Amino acid sequence: MTWTARQQAMLKVMGLAVWSPPSALSHAESLDAVEVADTIDSAPPAEASPPPSPSSVPVTRDRAPAGTAAAAPDEQAAPTRAPALSPSPAPDDRARHILTLSVDALTADIQACQACALGAQRRHAVPGSALLPADWAVVLAPPQDADNQQGEVCVGPNGVLLDNLLAALGLAREADDVAQRVFVTPAVKCHPPRDRAPEAAEVAQCHPYLARQLALVKPRVIIAMGRVAARQLLGVDEPLGKLRGQVHQWQGVPVVVSIELQMLMRQIPERPRAWADFCLAAEALAGQPVRPSAA
Repeated sequence: MTWTARQQAMLKVMGLAVWSPPSALSHAESLDAVEVADTIDSAPPAEASPPPSPSSVPVTRDRAPAGTAAAAPDEQAAPTRAPALSPSPAPDDRARHILTLSVDALTADIQACQACALGAQRRHAVPGSALLPADWAVVLAPPQDADNQQGEVCVGPNGVLLDNLLAALGLAREADDVAQRVFVTPAVKCHPPRDRAPEAAEVAQCHPYLARQLALVKPRVIIAMGRVAARQLLGVDEPLGKLRGQVHQWQGVPVVVSIELQMLMRQIPERPRAWADFCLAAEALAGQPVRPSAA
């Protein structure tokens, strides 16, 4: 995508640089391209070393050797690992029913769901973006209270930060072009009270919904932001530092794990690392065949 001088100036003001394919960047330019400044807070960001250029981040489906991926500050002391979940658990009758639902029926089922305790405590379920074909999908942590109040995904400052990251890659949630459109959904569709982490049973009840959404959207690359999203897609409960910097798979679709938006809001120096994850996803997508045209 070609950016005008005015558009590039606008991104510069927001603290974001325009992404270019790895082949079009020199090493020096790619280091400059991953600086993400504070787009929300008025306080100046703490200094952080630039992350590696997108082309230097390893793309592999193998687990990185111990110590090669630095964990974020609150990821280093990870809790005791929970038993691994299967990325595609054997469906029960409810799951089999969900996996047959149409777009409208799926959204209605999510909004009416009472399969776990979260259903009785929420104000609104949060299905996510419109279920349109999109080359990109971003799976987020459970909804925040603002999302719960409005029934919409990633509203408020979190949404501004996500939209700025996407815009720097020429992407948008409601883009007309399927190649630039991004489907955004929370891994768990209801807001856990007091912002607690969702329980394993609550996460499991939402797995068929996420699987059906992705089957309808047919993304060509997925970004999982946060441990809950990574667990839903990969079936493991690992610190993000062990999952980032690699290209995983979910039913044949490349998956890149990144940092939760709430952490990026609190810790501005972590934003360049998230930008590197988004660039890695762009590289994974660039290596795939072009989506066939609709008949």
